Amino acid sequence: MIFVTLGSQLPFDRLLRAVDNSAHLIPGTEIIVQTERGNYHPVHVTPVPFITPALFRKYMQDAELVISHAGIGTILAAGEMQKKLILFPRFGSLNETRNDHQIATCKRMAEKYALNVAYNEEELAKLINQYTANELLPMRFVPEYAGKSLIHSLENYMAVKK
Repeated sequence: MIFVTLGSQLPFDRLLRAVDNSAHLIPGTEIIVQTERGNYHPVHVTPVPFITPALFRKYMQDAELVISHAGIGTILAAGEMQKKLILFPRFGSLNETRNDHQIATCKRMAEKYALNVAYNEEELAKLINQYTANELLPMRFVPEYAGKSLIHSLENYMAVKK
């Protein structure tokens, strides 16, 4: 099963359309999409408009591959569960979000944790083909706690603010 998360605040038709159009690359595989009220109505995937936190976790655990907008919660859950993950960030320039913070997140996470990132439908299809060929690697471990240098910086910052 492939689990696709589009986020719970805004619709993300560009990713939903890209996944729906790429479904033929993985015949016989169930594709569950957590989706919000968008204008695009998929044909080849199963949209689920509301998912409780418990059901979200179950879908994450059951998934062989997770495809997601660049939501930090999904990134951390996929890392914790050692899932193969493809990120597809929202673009501020396309009015999918208020700014390009998801693009910045993807670039940093790709550098640091070898995340698989697609910025358009063609790149998503290429990564799905890598997945079907068993060539898509799970992201590198994301630590559960902040590193010592970050903690030290925060402690110094808080000491100055007292």
